[in-house]
Amino acid sequence: MALYDNINNDMKEAMKSHDKESLSTIRLLKSAIDLQKINNKLEEINDDLVIEVASRQVKQHKESIIEFRSAGRNDLADNLEREIKSVEAAGADYIHIDVMDGEFVNNKTPGIDMLERANEVTNLPLDTHLMVENPEDWIDDFIESDTITFHIEATDEERANAIIEKLHEHEIRAGIAIKPNTSIEEVLPYIDKADMILVMTVEPGFGGQKLIPECLEKVKQLREISKEIDIEVDGGINLENVEEAKKAGANVIVAGTAIFKAENRKYIIEKMKN
Repeated sequence: MALYDNINNDMKEAMKSHDKESLSTIRLLKSAIDLQKINNKLEEINDDLVIEVASRQVKQHKESIIEFRSAGRNDLADNLEREIKSVEAAGADYIHIDVMDGEFVNNKTPGIDMLERANEVTNLPLDTHLMVENPEDWIDDFIESDTITFHIEATDEERANAIIEKLHEHEIRAGIAIKPNTSIEEVLPYIDKADMILVMTVEPGFGGQKLIPECLEKVKQLREISKEIDIEVDGGINLENVEEAKKAGANVIVAGTAIFKAENRKYIIEKMKN
């Protein structure tokens, strides 16, 4: 436990100092320890893989994203490949990867490892959701993504505009995310610049939460402002409330437990699409 704690402390220091070389080394060491099950009882750290898959029908505003979790401590690469192929066969049209730094949200994921592995095992487009402080410092690491979404709470207007400009220079779709307590007023300056607005319908960082109904009002307001922009909802989505989210104006629907715990993933994906 002491070794794992030291690694986590070193990771935090590397993040604060933006020392990417040290951070990459620490992440690899941490992943190696996870894979060897040296610390498989530290459930509170919860550094499971988080992957999301999506089906896009932009013109009709009938998109579906399905999120699932895979226990990343054992055979990380094999688990990731197996899960991607499973949802790809079930009808997924692209893969969405959550990246958490343990600072912006109280959870961590080996994001760059997942992106690299996903690129190796699928030709589906990759959508990266950065739940990190100072997102501009993370763009280069995930430049192979097709879409990168960052949180407006983690930046300011000048930096947000610079991020969007950089992403578009690299022909990457730019998304902006807001937490449940953040007003849509924060993203309105970017409504004509960004390609997608992500409205979190739970507090970001952990799966299995219940959807916060009030967040769907934000979706409705955003859709009234823009008929063209993609609007994504993420958190607590299942077959019982997905239609409500769509009617509010969301055309990118994120679900988690509803897919991963289903015996028939293809059935759930098809139902959420239709």
